[in-house]
Amino acid sequence: QFLKLAAGMAHIARLAIEFACLEGRGLGIDGKNGQRLMREVGCHRPQVTADFQHMRAIAEEMCGNHLPDFGGRAGKMRQTVDVLIQIEILHFPPPLAPLGSRNYNIRMPNATMPSAPEDTRELAFDLVRGLAAYSGNPLAGAIARVMAKHPEAEIGTAFNHNQVACKMWARDCLFTACGGRYRRVWLMGGWYGVLAAMLFDDSRFDISLLESFDIDPHVAAIARTLTGGESRFHAVTADMYGLDYREAKPDLVINTSCEHIADVRAWLNLLLPGTTVLLQSNDYFSEPTHVNCMPTLAAFAEHAALAETLYADELPQKKYTRFMLIGRV
Repeated sequence: QFLKLAAGMAHIARLAIEFACLEGRGLGIDGKNGQRLMREVGCHRPQVTADFQHMRAIAEEMCGNHLPDFGGRAGKMRQTVDVLIQIEILHFPPPLAPLGSRNYNIRMPNATMPSAPEDTRELAFDLVRGLAAYSGNPLAGAIARVMAKHPEAEIGTAFNHNQVACKMWARDCLFTACGGRYRRVWLMGGWYGVLAAMLFDDSRFDISLLESFDIDPHVAAIARTLTGGESRFHAVTADMYGLDYREAKPDLVINTSCEHIADVRAWLNLLLPGTTVLLQSNDYFSEPTHVNCMPTLAAFAEHAALAETLYADELPQKKYTRFMLIGRV
């Protein structure tokens, strides 16, 4: 009886882990969000419930263990799978990286290399390739391809922990404030397309077209490599002041480098009223390339003067504090 269910158990265990990870992100599996999540993992809740009940009965009969009632919540599903693993009925590895953590500033003690060997880049390349192979994550593989194809790219700076933290913060708060479905997204100062790649890597988002604009003509090819040749991604060399926002009508405009814009409000006036925007700035005044830092979140909000603010908060970093606004012009 157990052998007949072996294949099905592994499948259901994977679904349970997936639900647990999504639940950890703060997304319930009941109601509208739940229906969407269940479509993503390709199953229906009643079938999962029935299969788990059958698994539980068999496990108790074979091993005499009383498993916790899972009730239908993702955390309880995860508990059930954990018990099955502990009593050696399931041999299923846990997720490589739990998705429930919202710690954007993770301390890494003893992680600073005091002196780097001459072949640091070669070692970094091998490490990234190894992580890509181990995790199977497309974005990790894309980083390795960028290192191989574009050795001049400052990929270490683009993916340093501060950059990643700020973009993860932007991605999570965008989904919470506005959802994940967009017809056309315009990314200003997109550089290597890191945020674009992170949005495409996140199953919560359904983006029909994402266009990344940067005035530097050397970054478009790197951005295309990083996004893995994604057909929904276009990297464009252009000045953000020369774009026709009102004709194109993007439903979301992202600018995470407002500290590089002399007059944020003047730029926002180019957009069609009602356009949703995600804006970030900081108080890193000592950086020479920052021409318009903001001393506080309140000052940033006053300067942007959005017609409607959906989200406003700050993220302290080691050398500066980053500010973020999500709203409509």
